[in-house]
Amino acid sequence: MGRWATLSESVGALEPTSAVVLPPGAGGATAIEREIASQSERLRGLDVYSGLLLSDYSFLSDGIRYTTWHVMPPVRAAVADGSVRFLPIRGSQLSHLFATGRLPLDVAVVHTSPPDSDGRCSLGTSTSYPLTLARLAPTVIAQVNPAMPRVSGEASLHTSEIDWLVEVDEPLGEHPQPAVGTTASAIGDRLAALIPSGTTLQVGIGAIPEALLQSLCASDVRDLRIYGMGVDAIVALDAAGKLRAAGDGRPAVLCAELMGTTALYEYAHENSALEMHPFDTILDPAHMAGFEGFVSVNSAVQVDLMGQANVEHLGGDQLSGVGGGFDFAQGAWLSPGGKSIIAMPSTNRRGDVSRIVARLDPGAPVGVPRHFTHYVVTEQGVADLAGLGLRERAEALIAVAAPQFRDELAGSVG
Repeated sequence: MGRWATLSESVGALEPTSAVVLPPGAGGATAIEREIASQSERLRGLDVYSGLLLSDYSFLSDGIRYTTWHVMPPVRAAVADGSVRFLPIRGSQLSHLFATGRLPLDVAVVHTSPPDSDGRCSLGTSTSYPLTLARLAPTVIAQVNPAMPRVSGEASLHTSEIDWLVEVDEPLGEHPQPAVGTTASAIGDRLAALIPSGTTLQVGIGAIPEALLQSLCASDVRDLRIYGMGVDAIVALDAAGKLRAAGDGRPAVLCAELMGTTALYEYAHENSALEMHPFDTILDPAHMAGFEGFVSVNSAVQVDLMGQANVEHLGGDQLSGVGGGFDFAQGAWLSPGGKSIIAMPSTNRRGDVSRIVARLDPGAPVGVPRHFTHYVVTEQGVADLAGLGLRERAEALIAVAAPQFRDELAGSVG
C-alpha cells in the first residue's frame, strides 16, 4: 500500500542517478516538477524523460538531463543546441523500449484522482504512456489531485501499485481551443466531405482538427466515434447529437490523452461514453483495424510529389516528434473502408513557400512513406493518391498546391 507523503518527502526518494519519467500534457505533475527544481542541487545528474510538454520545466538549467520524444515550443531551442536530447521514436515503441531496458526506468510519476472506495486512482487526462510505465517502474510517485477526472477504461492504478501518494489540489493544465482562420476553415470543410456517418475518426490538436470538428457539428453526419486525442470540440459534437450511441460495446470516445479545458475534463468525469486507454492499445494498428471505416487525419510540414510526408522537421530544426501519425496511417489502411488523410495548408503563413514540394528538404525525415499516403488535403482541394503512378501522383498533388507554385512544381516533373 502506498504511503501518503509531502512533496519534499516523495521527491526526496529520488537519487541523482535515477531515471524518472514524468507524465505529459494535461496530466503533467507540475507540483512534483517544481519540487524537483527546488531539490535540483541535490539531484544534479538526474535523468528525466517525458513527451508532449505543455509547461516549462524549471529544473532544465540545473544540471538535470532531459530527454523527450515529442519536441514542444518550451524546449525547441534546447533541442537545437543539444542541451536536451530528442528520441526519434514512435509512440507505440515507448513501452517496449522501457520494458526491455533500452531506456532506463527507475521512477514513474503519475497524476491521478484521489482513490475511490476500492483504492483505485484514475489517471484521468493522460493514460498514454504513464499507465504502462507505472506498471513497469520499480518506484511510482502519484500526484493526487481532486481536480483530476475519474474516467472509464483501462485508466487506473490501485494504491497498492503506488509507493508515494502526494495530495496536491491545483487546476489541471489546459490547452485552449485554437483560433480557426479562413484557410483552416476551408480545409475543415473539405475534410468533412470525406467523413461519412458511422466513421471512427482520429484527430489530433490544432486549428485544422478544430475546423474539421466544427464543420462536422454543422453537417448532417452522425454516429461518429472519436479516437486517439480528446479535445474540447467533443463536448460540442455530443451536444449536437453527432456521437455514436451505446450499443456495439465500444464507447463513443476512445482516447489516450485529453487536451483541452475544464469543460472537457468535466465532460469526461464518470462519463461511460468516454474511455481512456494506454498507447499499447490506442496506437496498435491491429486494434484500429477492428473499427470499420477508421479515418485518420494528421498534419505534415511538407509533402513531396511522390507523396512522402515530412511531419516533424523544417529548416534543420526539430519541430515536434514522430508521434503516432504512422501508427494511425497503418491502422486506417488496415481498416475496412478506412482512409488515411494528411491535411495541411498549401503554403506557409506568409504564403511565399509551398508546402507541396518537388522534393523534401535535404535531411528531412520521412514520417509517412509514399506507400502509406492516401489522401492529401489542402484548402485548394483533395488529392486521392491510392492506386496512382508516380506521374499521376505528382499531377494530383500539384492540383492541390497553391496556384502560384503549380508551374514551378510541374516543371520539376521529369
